[in-house]
Amino acid sequence: MGNWFQKLLWNIAGAEIPILEKCQTDHKKYSAIGATILMTAFIALCAGTSAAWFFTQKGDEDAGALGWSFAFGLVWATLIFCIDRSLVITLKKKENRTTLGKLTWWMIPLLSRAALAVVVAFMVSIPLELVIFEDYIRGNEENFLANKTADLGKRLKKNSGEDVLTSRIASADSLLVRLGKESTKLEKEIAVLQGKINTLESQKNNPNSTEYNNARNRLKTAQSLYSSAASNYNAESQKQYPSSSNLSKYQGQKNTYSSQMSAARRDMNAAAAAWKKKKQDEIDKLLPQRDEKIAAKAKKDDDHSKTLESRNNDKEREQKAATERGEREEKKQGQLSAGNHFILNYQILEDAVHQRDENGNLVETDALFFLWLVRVLFIIIELLPTVVKIVSPFGSYERMVAAEERNLIEYLESEEYTEQIKNIHRLALSSQEELEQEQHDTEVELKKSILDKIKTAQLEVAELAIEKWKEQEVAKLMEPPVVHHTSKEAGTSDDDETVTTFI
Repeated sequence: MGNWFQKLLWNIAGAEIPILEKCQTDHKKYSAIGATILMTAFIALCAGTSAAWFFTQKGDEDAGALGWSFAFGLVWATLIFCIDRSLVITLKKKENRTTLGKLTWWMIPLLSRAALAVVVAFMVSIPLELVIFEDYIRGNEENFLANKTADLGKRLKKNSGEDVLTSRIASADSLLVRLGKESTKLEKEIAVLQGKINTLESQKNNPNSTEYNNARNRLKTAQSLYSSAASNYNAESQKQYPSSSNLSKYQGQKNTYSSQMSAARRDMNAAAAAWKKKKQDEIDKLLPQRDEKIAAKAKKDDDHSKTLESRNNDKEREQKAATERGEREEKKQGQLSAGNHFILNYQILEDAVHQRDENGNLVETDALFFLWLVRVLFIIIELLPTVVKIVSPFGSYERMVAAEERNLIEYLESEEYTEQIKNIHRLALSSQEELEQEQHDTEVELKKSILDKIKTAQLEVAELAIEKWKEQEVAKLMEPPVVHHTSKEAGTSDDDETVTTFI
């Protein structure tokens, strides 16, 4: 059992077993290389199975498809096994170590294989990290989902244009307040001007100037004196023996006071007209100001209405965008929660171990140290077979393999090998010629056979055709004669003329 397992490890390490059996000093080295590759494949089986286990978990499911997970793990382990085995097999040690500038012979193959080994190590280690840090992932899941939802909401809000609409709504609100204040101010100014105009209109019909008051007082005085003179005149005229001198006196007074009254009325009318014109001039000065204020207020009110309408439209668009954003956010959250657990757990782990403070600086955590410790361990495991083969001395097995290769090269370059190749080539040509000749003869025989059959068939067909023609001609000769009757022409007798024709 031990010998069989040891040979299996040698085969995994890519060793030539018949040669290695003769080199006992290299048995352990190649057993160790094979065991490392085998263990890496086993770890890849576990990693692939666990990765598929998480991949087949959707949403709130706590279990994956075990059968499919194990099948994927086998495929994954086979792939990693083939890669690791190819890395070891393709590395050939040289007996005489040469240098390439400052690089020794082994640095180029080591670096090229190291790059591939790092990639493979990450591919193998990540699924196992999710298993190792499962409790840590569960502890940070709620915080991650909250941050993810907040970031998602910010991005969706930015993409939906709500910020632009909100800014426009705020500007519109500020403009509406300003337009409202300006409209109210203009309304008050219009009310003041209208009050002045109304006052002037009232004053215009009620003169109150000094000239008008003096003329009115003179009119009142003249009216009073005229009334007194008229009373005296009437009283004197009603006496039995009126005095003509007194009548003349009172009549003169009446005329005088009547003239004074007419003059006072003229002065009153002139003063009233001047007063009315003055007030109208003041009104005419105020009317353009009032009309200008009214037009300005109308424009402010129109701007206010348009701004309010635009603001309401933006508000509706903002509400619609917010509704659509909420629906998209809910849909994205559903997709996030319904996704497979592998990607989600990996994102949670990376977010948890790479936490940052308020200034954006990376916060060191113990989980980050252990995470990279696991990754470095797998990188070392992947590099170990290659490093072991490089650093180990050039042993008896390598010498025998090198000798076998040299003997093979010498044989391939020898005249004996060349002569054997020529003989094989001549034998192949001879066989080809014989095969072609046999094929030609076969074709000739087939053509002859076909021609003979064609000739026989043609003779049979010709004989049948001649026999048929002969029968047709004999039948024609055996047919009876045919009699034709013709009518009598002019100048002949009344008897019918009979003409017999043999056919």
